[in-house]
Amino acid sequence: MDNGKVDLNKQYRIVVDLRSLNKMCAKVEMPGMRIESLIPLSKEATRFISIDLCQSFHQFELDEVDRIFFDIAYPGMPCLRFKRLPQGFINSPVYMKYLLEKKIPSDLLQLYYDDGIRGTDTDLFAHIRIVEQIFRKLGDCDLKINASKSLLCATKLQVLGFEVSQYGAKPGARARNIMEKYKVLKSSDDIRRFLGFISYYKRFLPKLGILLQPITKLLRKNVVFTWCDECQLNFDKIKNLLLENPRLYTEVKNEPLMVNTDASFEGFGGCLYQMINAEFRPLLYWSATHRHNLRIKSAIYLELQGVIEFFRDNRHRLVGKKIIYWFVDNKSAVNILNNGVTDDERFLSWLSKLPLNIKFFHISGSKNYIADTLSRDIQHTDVNSSEGREGEINSVAAKRNRGKPKKISKELELDDENDEENNLTSNQKLFIQKLHEKGHFCYKKIYHLLDENLVKIKEKWQEKN
Repeated sequence: MDNGKVDLNKQYRIVVDLRSLNKMCAKVEMPGMRIESLIPLSKEATRFISIDLCQSFHQFELDEVDRIFFDIAYPGMPCLRFKRLPQGFINSPVYMKYLLEKKIPSDLLQLYYDDGIRGTDTDLFAHIRIVEQIFRKLGDCDLKINASKSLLCATKLQVLGFEVSQYGAKPGARARNIMEKYKVLKSSDDIRRFLGFISYYKRFLPKLGILLQPITKLLRKNVVFTWCDECQLNFDKIKNLLLENPRLYTEVKNEPLMVNTDASFEGFGGCLYQMINAEFRPLLYWSATHRHNLRIKSAIYLELQGVIEFFRDNRHRLVGKKIIYWFVDNKSAVNILNNGVTDDERFLSWLSKLPLNIKFFHISGSKNYIADTLSRDIQHTDVNSSEGREGEINSVAAKRNRGKPKKISKELELDDENDEENNLTSNQKLFIQKLHEKGHFCYKKIYHLLDENLVKIKEKWQEKN
């Protein structure tokens, strides 16, 4: 207190309990922020600016018609009213964001919550001029910044839990510290908290959807919570993936985007990346598990479903691009995607949702390392070659045993495969041939379709012998 006046900015802050008011107000949801929507990830920036507003809510005045909703009443005293946006009101963040975006253009400063960032790829003097422009605009809007928390020329920033630099983004140091100290999950609530934390970094972690499968099963109804060895093993794998300091690179605008997707009975996998000077640069990883489908689906169905699921989850990175090269390890699926010729109505509905700027290519399964194993290593053929534009990338070592069953049920097991083939009728051989003409069907699908016929064939074969 100085001469009877209180400096509220340094010693005191008005705190009012607005919970009763919040219960009567409809909450306005704030649009979610995507890390890739920020300016530093949309182009290669070498220097960064971070602006922190001090007491951000109290810097914005309320309109006269809105002040009547923020009265503070005490017995025997007149009502006191807020003239500025109160802290603690349920819709204060949304209203503040609206006022900030109304005053400050996004091309000058990218705003998120009460902070703003800007990335530049210019020399130092041009960078300083941009800082001056930002300060002048904030001064015109009568906004004050916290100088101790603001950065005017930095090589990297901590933004929304990520560390952003000229090379791209990776999980921040705080996220890695939390993951390193994370204890074993002991209840369903612990699993939900862990899923909320780790899902925020899912695009950095290959195989996350499949690794989480045994853990998320514990959240199902009528399932006793038992933390088994498989859960602990997958938990440790997820922990190591985040602690390995994974990085997603900045997208280079003039280079084409590439996508690899693959599907299996365990789930789906995919990766969005670019090849810059023969260097593999991942932009995001994606994985998902199957829903609870009782029917066994064909390989074509699974591959097309993997394509459409990847597009739905990452369309914000694909729509509006000049050209996208998409690699799938199923020739029949590639033909359907490129030509759009199919009798399946579901496939047609999926095709109608894909943009026309995507070119699909076939890649041999042995080379589809990115999506097949969701690893970070890649040995890829240049898509600009004439061989790639014809729609076929030849395999160095083809998977000769791809699609063959590892185990066959005892009911269908025969001593001599040639004898089984010789005992097939012409209609059965024709039926199998038609199946293979439609695409590479998985062995479970074929056994599911021919189960009864194969049992009869075995019985006849045993009677003859």
